[in-house]
Order: sequence, then structure tokens, then C-alpha cells
Amino acid sequence: KNVDTHIKETTNGFETLRTKLEEWVQDFDSLLAINSDIVGYIIVDHTHISYPIVKGSDNDYYLDHTIYKSENYAGSIFMDYTANSDFSDQNTFIYGHNVYHGTMFAELANYVDKAFFDAHPYIHLYTPNGNYKLQVFSAYVDTAACDSYQMAFANDQAFQNYLNLIISKSRYNSGVSVSSADRIVTLYTCSSSSTPLAMPISRDPAITTTSTVFRLEKLDDC
Repeated sequence: KNVDTHIKETTNGFETLRTKLEEWVQDFDSLLAINSDIVGYIIVDHTHISYPIVKGSDNDYYLDHTIYKSENYAGSIFMDYTANSDFSDQNTFIYGHNVYHGTMFAELANYVDKAFFDAHPYIHLYTPNGNYKLQVFSAYVDTAACDSYQMAFANDQAFQNYLNLIISKSRYNSGVSVSSADRIVTLYTCSSSSTPLAMPISRDPAITTTSTVFRLEKLDDC
């Protein structure tokens, strides 16, 4: 079976699955019945980004396993294994492959374009503990071994210094205010994919990455 045929079949199957999963997005018992590692569901309107978020015991397994725990080169969208599952950390990292036919986190690269940000300023995040609106405040390209790859901070001032850093790296001024009192979510992928699969969490300094960072706001309904 050639690659193009596989992609077509995978994409068609994914669209059917995505519709089914979105119907369950407010019913986490149904999602957890599929996989108890599911910690949330993320949607960017009018894009392919509509996926469950899983969290494994390491950052390797879901690079090439689906939410059904079957092997697949596109893997899953997954939270850093060191993070708290309830998004209570100051900075929660979520990873996804930049798959060359446009699924998973490939469309995150569009956030370096101000016009795309203007059209998609918010992301919807659903969790078993409540719903969130994620507001973009920084989009930047960096190397995998950069100083922006931080998840834990010694104190609020250290976190504020980090926020200032990633705001300074952004390709544009989002106009969104953020402070050390906020929690943020960083969506992380490779900045481009010349091969069918790009590894999103490589620490190779030669690899460039795209990060889109959001202020987390809990809502009763998003």
C-alpha cells in the first residue's frame, strides 16, 4: 500500500472518528472508556485541530501510538508526563507532531502569521474538571534546546521573567495582557516537516520548533 493511499484512508477514518469524539466532548466517561490516559480535549475552530489530549508515563509512548494505543506514525496529542493532569501548573506543555498532510499540530505553524491569529485568537479546552478558553498571547519559532523550553519556576518573579521572554520572542504583539498570576499552556511542535513525521520533543538544537502560548481562563461553557 503506497503512502498516499494510507494517508487518504487514515484521514477519512480520522474525520469520522473526530465527529464521534466531538459528540462525546462533554461526556468524559465515554472518552475515558476509550483510554484512561485522556486528560482533555482541544479544538481550534475551522481547523483540523480537534483531538483528545493524553498523558503517558513518559514522553515517548504517544509519539507513535494513538488514543486507542495502536501504533501509528502520527501519534497522539499529549501532555508532558511531568505535568499535573488538571492543568494546574504555571506552564503546561502539550506536544503534537507536525504531520506533512496537515493533521495533528501541523496548523500551529500558521500562528506565526498575524492574520491567522486574528482569525483564531482562542482555543477551546475541555477537561473532566471544567472547560477553558485559551487566549493566544505569543507565537514564535525557536530551537529545541532554547531557553523558552521551561515548565517549572522557582518563584513568581522567575515565571514573570519567563513570560517577558516568550512575549519578546513572539512574531507580533498580540495585545493580550498576561502576568505571573495567570496559568499558561504551550502547544509545541516542529516548525516544519520535510518528512512524513517530525519529532516534536527532540532536544536537538538543530531542530526548529513552533510554540504557541495561551493564557488559561476557566469558563462554565466554552
